[in-house]
Amino acid sequence: MQATNVIVAIIAAHLLCFGVLAFLMGSRLPQVHGTKDLGYCNVLLSASFVMQLLGHRPDWSVMGVANHTMSVLAPVLLYTGLRRFLGEPAPGWPVLWTGVAGYTAAQVILHPLAGPEARYVLLAACAVVVFSTLAVTMWRAGSRHAADRLKVPLRVLAATCAGVGLLHALKAGHIIRDGITALDPARWYQLVFYGYVSVMAVVLAPLITWMVFIRLTRELEAAVVHDPLTGVLNRRGMTRRLSEHLAGRSSRGAVLLLLDLDHFKAINDTHGHRAGDDALCGVADALRAHVRAGDLVARTGGEEFVVGCLDADADEAASLAERLRAVVEAVEIVRGDAATGVGHIVCTVSVGVSRSFLCMEGFDSAFQDADAAMYAAKQAGRNRVTTAESLAA
Repeated sequence: MQATNVIVAIIAAHLLCFGVLAFLMGSRLPQVHGTKDLGYCNVLLSASFVMQLLGHRPDWSVMGVANHTMSVLAPVLLYTGLRRFLGEPAPGWPVLWTGVAGYTAAQVILHPLAGPEARYVLLAACAVVVFSTLAVTMWRAGSRHAADRLKVPLRVLAATCAGVGLLHALKAGHIIRDGITALDPARWYQLVFYGYVSVMAVVLAPLITWMVFIRLTRELEAAVVHDPLTGVLNRRGMTRRLSEHLAGRSSRGAVLLLLDLDHFKAINDTHGHRAGDDALCGVADALRAHVRAGDLVARTGGEEFVVGCLDADADEAASLAERLRAVVEAVEIVRGDAATGVGHIVCTVSVGVSRSFLCMEGFDSAFQDADAAMYAAKQAGRNRVTTAESLAA
């Protein structure tokens, strides 16, 4: 067996194994991760290399046309899978099938007009375009993710794809210069080409797996510090972010606002728990939209929210609390179902404002102050703001 055939067999085996792994990951992960597209890519490339081992001739054959079509579709699927992984729009299957039909038709037209060389030049040219696009896309994505752990694998992937694109460009030049004899497996260029592709096949699996685990770890970290219903911080997230802020040299402390929805049990009893969830989400959205830049919003349990006013004094915090109270009162939660029709729920909040604190050792005391002030607001008639300083006066 020629050395090139051994390399091709190794490439096919690696690609098939990673394709199966990608399918297994895709069956457990949301479609947004694009892992199924990566599985399709690797299986198609593996099948393409197996066809080469079967020894199809460069002249016209159904196997040869199918091989070239799969060889172009596979990196396109790599492109779509990676774009989905990055949360960017990607071509859907109707567009891909249209491209498959167009590329196959181009082969059928070119072969009788310009010979088999034209089909191979077309294949190499398309590969140059796809892998160059992949390289540019991944490099730019690495720039956008410069602050997180995806930068390194994205840059490595970009460099690898750029190398494949360059080799395909050189391959096209060899075919144009030497004709179909440039595809002789014994040529040094073919050994270099397939050697590089085999390295890429080996590197691609751990590289993509690394990226997937980075993504999953980041999502898990976000889930740990965010409330799953409203999307704002939870108590763990609030204390973590406060701790980071107060540890900074430029910090001027913080003030806590404790907001509790008024008559929330009545909302649940009258309109149902789905309406209660809608009310919580509506209040969370209103708070997020109207706090100051840099302030923190958290849901700490039930119908209770906390706003962390960073670098604010008591007067600034009290002013913000009154503004948020008015904003929530103005929000109308739209709800409706087949039984009751469309309606609106108006929510109000009672707000307690803590004293300012400069370090996390003062957090528990500040929270208790805000809690006591909030209950005082409830007792005074609800839908109002009470400060801890006013209680102490």
